[in-house]
Amino acid sequence: MGSILTSYKILLGVILFQKAYFTRGLQDLIVTLFSRGGSMLIGLAMQSALAWVLGPEMRGEYAICLIFSTFAATFFTFGIDWAASYFSASKDKPLNEVAGFCSLYYLLLLAIMLPSLLLIIDTPIKFFEQASPQAFTLSIAWASAIVAYNISAGFLRGLRMFSILAAITLSKALLSLLTTLLLFHATDLDVQAPIWADLASTVIAICTMAIMLSKKQGLRLQKPSYHVMADLFSYGGRMFVGSIGMMTNLRIGTILVAFYLTKDEIGYFALAMALLTQVGTLADVVNNVTLPRIAESKCGRVDLVSKSARCVSTFVFILGILLIATAEWLIPILFSESFYPAIAILFILYPGMWLRSLCKVLFAYFNGINKPQLVSINMAVNIFFNIIFLTSFIPLWGLHGAAWAVTASNFLSSIFLVYYYFKLSGSNFQNIFLVTKKDFYKGGQLS
Repeated sequence: MGSILTSYKILLGVILFQKAYFTRGLQDLIVTLFSRGGSMLIGLAMQSALAWVLGPEMRGEYAICLIFSTFAATFFTFGIDWAASYFSASKDKPLNEVAGFCSLYYLLLLAIMLPSLLLIIDTPIKFFEQASPQAFTLSIAWASAIVAYNISAGFLRGLRMFSILAAITLSKALLSLLTTLLLFHATDLDVQAPIWADLASTVIAICTMAIMLSKKQGLRLQKPSYHVMADLFSYGGRMFVGSIGMMTNLRIGTILVAFYLTKDEIGYFALAMALLTQVGTLADVVNNVTLPRIAESKCGRVDLVSKSARCVSTFVFILGILLIATAEWLIPILFSESFYPAIAILFILYPGMWLRSLCKVLFAYFNGINKPQLVSINMAVNIFFNIIFLTSFIPLWGLHGAAWAVTASNFLSSIFLVYYYFKLSGSNFQNIFLVTKKDFYKGGQLS
């Protein structure tokens, strides 16, 4: 145990103290990739633990609680986390006033959010029959913590504090895993164990981020002016549908599966989506690193965005192929043979998830040039196609129909996003899809 802790301490040291010969942009990319890579491995261990201990049925219950908490958090955040990131990076508004507004918004939010969600979980909707009332009640507290975490992380991204954010993200994931395993061993909480664990690790991460923002940036809460509040609400409102859409894009298949199919099938679908989401996490990494640079630039850094899209599409393609090729033996080993039906779902979902990962890199361009409404429109299109296809395909083909519906909607909505990127940036198909040798050894340095 001591050697593991020592190794982890060394790795965190590598994150926090990069060599001077790395460019700032390369440092940000390396530490964020390292953080996400470590989080992916820890997340894989978490998925394995959940699968072996809970089994398909209770794994389905946990998926329902996760969807409820993350969806509720995204809805009530109202895009303010993205607004905090944008205005921290662009420096258009006094940072202390932005922080003051976010704190005030969060306090008012809790007064509305908590009673609203308590009423919602008592409604006679089949979705809320898929887990216990105690688990849903705990998920409300979980959602409240996620809101604060996302807003705090938005400040760190906007201020380019990627090393600190990487260390916090990795530590949070590890603490959540260890606490979950401890609760599984010492209690009979079952589905509630990983919820309690992540709630605790999230609260600790929020406190750590607040301390770091205060010490490193001298961040203080200041009464926001009317113009600051109006601009933050405007940006958040334009990003609102996009935020909901991004969450819905990942979760709507599982949500509608919960209305039509069994808890076991929910567990299969949720596992397949979770694995492919981990593969596509590289797009989120690049998105986080490029957004503040685009926001600072008058031209929108089209060259950087296009190169990022090309490289992400290549790496996600390779990682996805490796996952598909090894799924036959990987799934039974990591998650038990009871999850074997998830393998077919992986095959169907992968093409759409690959294209969506590439297109997610373009989100940073639209958000960075102060046009987040285009991301929202794109997400609304994606939601529309998802609902149409899922409600049509699931009754006909069951679980496989759900996977085909998500893939089809990802393809169609991606066409919309690529079209507007070409229109605004003057780029073309070759610039975002066809990787070249020079992408990996010269040109387009991330600074």
